[in-house]
Amino acid sequence: MYYDQKISNGLSLLSKGQIQEADEIFCDILIKEPNFAEALYGRACVARASGNHALAIAFAGQAIEHKSLSYYYIPLGLSLYEQGHVAEAEAALKSAVLLNAYDPRAYHALALVQEGIGDNSSAELSFRKAIELLPASITYWQALIRFYWQGEAFDQAINIAKDAVKYNTGKIEFLHELAVLLNMRGMLGDAERVFRKMIRLQPQSISTYANLGAVLFKLNRLKEAKENLTYAFEHEPNAIETQVNLGLVQMALGELLAAKVLLQDAYQKAPTDSRIGLNLGTLLFELRELDEAEGIYRRLLEPVASVTVTEEDYHKIQYNLSIVLLAKGEFIEGWEHMEARHYLLNHFVDIDQIPIWNGTDLVGKLLVRVEQGLGDAIQFVRFLPELLKQHSVIIEVPKGLIRLFDVIVNSCHSNHHCEVIEKGSLVPEGVTHQVMLMSLPHLLQKKDIHSYQFDIEALKEEYPLTPSSCLKVGVCWSGSRDNHFDTLRSISISTIKTLLTISNIDFYALQMDLKKSELPKGFVGALPNGDIFKTASFIQQLDLVITVDTMIAHLAGMLGKPVWLLNRFGGDWRWYPAHQNEASNSLWYPTLKIFKQEQPLPPDQAWNALIEEVKADLVNLL
Repeated sequence: MYYDQKISNGLSLLSKGQIQEADEIFCDILIKEPNFAEALYGRACVARASGNHALAIAFAGQAIEHKSLSYYYIPLGLSLYEQGHVAEAEAALKSAVLLNAYDPRAYHALALVQEGIGDNSSAELSFRKAIELLPASITYWQALIRFYWQGEAFDQAINIAKDAVKYNTGKIEFLHELAVLLNMRGMLGDAERVFRKMIRLQPQSISTYANLGAVLFKLNRLKEAKENLTYAFEHEPNAIETQVNLGLVQMALGELLAAKVLLQDAYQKAPTDSRIGLNLGTLLFELRELDEAEGIYRRLLEPVASVTVTEEDYHKIQYNLSIVLLAKGEFIEGWEHMEARHYLLNHFVDIDQIPIWNGTDLVGKLLVRVEQGLGDAIQFVRFLPELLKQHSVIIEVPKGLIRLFDVIVNSCHSNHHCEVIEKGSLVPEGVTHQVMLMSLPHLLQKKDIHSYQFDIEALKEEYPLTPSSCLKVGVCWSGSRDNHFDTLRSISISTIKTLLTISNIDFYALQMDLKKSELPKGFVGALPNGDIFKTASFIQQLDLVITVDTMIAHLAGMLGKPVWLLNRFGGDWRWYPAHQNEASNSLWYPTLKIFKQEQPLPPDQAWNALIEEVKADLVNLL
């Protein structure tokens, strides 16, 4: 009985990771009783936990010589497998099952080996048998869930997690497993509901508030996310992940200085965490601290043993560095690092198996693929005429851009043919290489900003405006709400309304897909429904466009319309000072003037002074 209690204590310590303390107990017993089987088994478990599989095999074998109990075969079988003795490992674990057909540990260990040797059907049955024998064990449920998840049977894994919750009603750890899977699968609404249920069951679980806050952040419900993350951080201030997520939410809300305090502190606590460095660099960019952001990214890219950077994070760092370099006007290196986006966006993966053009290979026809946002497409199509000097081109664009790009192509006046096709359609014959549109400045080695003229006479007025002697001004005040950081760039309609009080101006809403019933008071009209060509023909009739950083800015700028860009404090790289002249006009679009916030304030404060400046300039136009 005395030794039984010590063995129990030793195994308990081992389960808590206190390996040395556990081993001391087992060794003490063996000094007095060298052949005590339970102590030999204990040392086998210690050796396996320490990664010394040869010693684990030896101790387990000695234990079995003195007493043939089923669970003695478990460390033996698992360590044999780790040593590469697959057949012997499976045989040992099958012996454990034969000796005790009701031991879930034996089935679980057997399943791990069967899975490891690729016998998935047997492994599935063994995992399920372990659960059947002990359905209250989270470990066995997790093993089966992981088995399906790694096999990319995601729905099956989630169903198993739901079964686990059903068999273990009200147990937080099972609900947590389900919520995490739902979150990983992008089923955010379901994940939210499970986390909220966990809080109702166990309101003192601080980590659940943190997890709920992270999900709400993904759902772009920023204020709710901040409430939950703040509560979690106040109660567990040493939880770095909570601290980082709260900093990201504050950044998305425009609370940049508060976010900087949190993220800098987190980075100081964990300077080898590349994810924290990435987030801090993003924030520093928003604060226009470009040199500091560049320094962080370059340090993360250095091959330092203490910093572990995943392949995905490595490409994210490269891409973020490219944005900083481009903002500073360092184009050659900036374009080069921007190529990291191909990995992040899965470009060229299973797309027609067409070779990727390197900028020098001889080609038959070159397929140019439009990527990312509509604004990017409009900005970077300026490099197409130079490409057409040397090559015939097929340019693939989203449906909404086809008519506009047909006009652009026809205005290029090149001896080489260019055809516009819809994204996703069959690639015409003769194409030998492909390239992404935004790779052209890198492949063409562009050292500066490349301006171009667009033949606006080719645009027909499909939606003529009502004749008026008033100044015609189009206003776009918000972008896509799906963007996590849209709060920073968009302006509330209540803030814009002060402009609408100016007399002798007809204001038109340039919000995409705005219904007539949603047209705010003070506007005389809105964009018609239709493609970007129709949007362009509408904008062409205006005297001035006032817009936040959306596709509308690029389109109006390309048309040569006077554009006033309302830019947040940091803003996109293409609106930074290196891309402006002395009059704050864009070098990309000479008719586009940039109005920028002067302080990194929250959005409800940041736009007020800027809008007053715009209002004064508007009055001066009349």
